[in-house]
Amino acid sequence: MAAVGYPLWLWTDDEDTHTATITEQGITLTMTATRRTTTFDLGDGTRIHCGTTTPWTTSVEPGAESPTCGHRYEHPSLPGTYAVTATTVWDITWAALGQTGTLDFERTGPALDLPVGELHALRIG
Repeated sequence: MAAVGYPLWLWTDDEDTHTATITEQGITLTMTATRRTTTFDLGDGTRIHCGTTTPWTTSVEPGAESPTCGHRYEHPSLPGTYAVTATTVWDITWAALGQTGTLDFERTGPALDLPVGELHALRIG
């Protein structure tokens, strides 16, 4: 569960560039896909566009903000959840038979249901 007001890091696990080459019937096709941007829909009406992302690791100081792509929820989702999705736009270049070209490709991953709650503290004494 995420907490209202607490920094949430957003990142992608994939490499930023993928290259593939295939040869069939004497024709070689090479394609390179490069990540352009990832848009996170946080389910609370917020959409964040990130050109780069920094993965969270266990060495990150608790409460630290992401240096590249993050969010803080302002309201709890409970008793439900927020549906979080990430959509990545890729720039694809290709080459075959002395020709080259470019394509755009967009992919949205599966939604993650994220419960967001409030933390409460009580001081006695």
